[in-house]
Amino acid sequence: MSLDALATLAGCSKSLLSKIETGKIVPTIATLSRIAAALGTDAGTLLQESTEEKAVFNSAKEPLTHLVPSDKGYRFFPYAVNFGNKVIQPFLFVAEKGKVKRHRVTHTGHEWMYMLEGRVNFRVGAETFVMGPHDSLYFDPNLPHGIEPITKKAVYLVVFTHPQDSFKPADTSP
Repeated sequence: MSLDALATLAGCSKSLLSKIETGKIVPTIATLSRIAAALGTDAGTLLQESTEEKAVFNSAKEPLTHLVPSDKGYRFFPYAVNFGNKVIQPFLFVAEKGKVKRHRVTHTGHEWMYMLEGRVNFRVGAETFVMGPHDSLYFDPNLPHGIEPITKKAVYLVVFTHPQDSFKPADTSP
C-alpha cells in the first residue's frame, strides 16, 4: 500500500505517517488505531515485536519505567504487546496537569477506562465526566473524546477493543 493510500484511509497526512515511520514522533493511540484499521489490523499488532507469546507477564514496576510519551502530552504503557491475535489492547496512561494538550480524538472499536489515581475531566461527545479513583467509563470512541487532568497527576487504565467485525467468528462451512 502506498503512503498516499494509507494516509487517505487512516485520515491523516502523508507527512505524519512519514514522521511515525522514521520514529520522529510517537502517534496518539487514536492515530495508531486509525492506521491499524486502515491496514486491516489492530494497534496492538502494530506495537508488538512477536506473535509467539501465549502469556505475557508484566512486573508491577515495569509500566512506570517504560512509559511512552505522546504528542498530546500524556504518557502510556501498552500491556501484552507480544501477545498475538489479541481482541483487546490494555494500556496504562499517566496524564499530568499542564502537560496534556487540549485534544479530541476518535477511533473505531470500543473503549473502557478505569481511574487508578487523581482526577480528570473526560469529555465524550457533548458530555463531560468528572472522574476520580475507581470510577470507570465505557464509551463509543467514534465520538470525539479527550482528557484534562484536574489534579497534578492522573493514572488510569484503558482497554481498547478492535472494530466490531473483528469479533465475528470465522466461517467454517465447507
